[in-house]
This record gives sequence, C-alpha cells and structure tokens, in this order.
Amino acid sequence: MIKIITRKANIDDCENFVRCYLNAYRGLEFYAYSTKRDVRGYFKWLMKRDEKGFFSADILVKTQSFDWELIRGVGFIACDSNWYSKYENNYVCEIHEIFVNREWRGLGIGTLLMREAINYAKQKSRDKLELWVGERNYEAISFYRKFGFLEKEKNGCWIRMVKYIRYPNVR
Repeated sequence: MIKIITRKANIDDCENFVRCYLNAYRGLEFYAYSTKRDVRGYFKWLMKRDEKGFFSADILVKTQSFDWELIRGVGFIACDSNWYSKYENNYVCEIHEIFVNREWRGLGIGTLLMREAINYAKQKSRDKLELWVGERNYEAISFYRKFGFLEKEKNGCWIRMVKYIRYPNVR
C-alpha cells in the first residue's frame, strides 16, 4: 500500500531533485541538463524564480513489518507565477519543469503535481499556464493534452503548449 503526498519543495530537496531529474530524463538527454552540477544550478534557479510554486511529491510505502517508509522527492513540478510570456503579452504561470522518477510512474504522481500547479495558478489569478516540451517527448505531450494544454508555437525542437484557466467572455 502506498500514499502520495505533495508539498512545497525546499532547499533540502536539492539532492533528491538531482537524482530524480537524471532518472526521469533517461533517454531524453537531448532536452535536459546532463551533469549533477548543472541540475543543482537549475534547482537553485527554480527556487529563486517562484519558491511557493515549486512542489515535490513524496510517497509513504507500507513495509512488510507494517511500518510506513517515507520516500522523498519522487517527482517535482516548478510553476512560476512571475513569468512574462512574450507570446501571450502578459504574465502567466510557466511550468518550467515537471517530472516523476521512472520507478514510480503510473501511480498518479504527475497528475497530483499538475493539479497543484493548476491550483497555484488559480490562487495567483493567472489566466493561463504555459510550458515548453521537446517535440519528441511524446509521453509528456500526451500527458499535457489530458489536462487541456493546446499546442501553439514551435521553436526549433520545442513546442509551446498553453492551458487556459479562465476563458474570456465571447460576444
């Protein structure tokens, strides 16, 4: 039996972030940082951008002795409510990063993290969520579409996707 817990990420999550990031991007290295040093720098940058929109997923696993074991940092999402989108000509919640450790995929962790980001965008009164995804990251593109993200521009090997949270009144 397992329980999934989402919470705000903090500076103590750095090494779990690095380990999980490198695991999650196996096979997609073209779109990712490749050294632990670079990933640590990226983590610190994400914390500075919008610390309150940076979430981690932990799991509690019931062991054979019926105790609960906590496994920290099996997934992360960084949602930046201070991002100015030149495409939208306005501030949006930019999802700079979302990933789940390959060993824990298929349990709904990514879904819970995405819900955290959507709720955070609503709390910040943002009308749109925006993200960029690698054009060959088919699994991620499919995941984003399930949440209502629409494909917009393409820039090199990247696709910009947008989710509208509130729709303007149509006359």
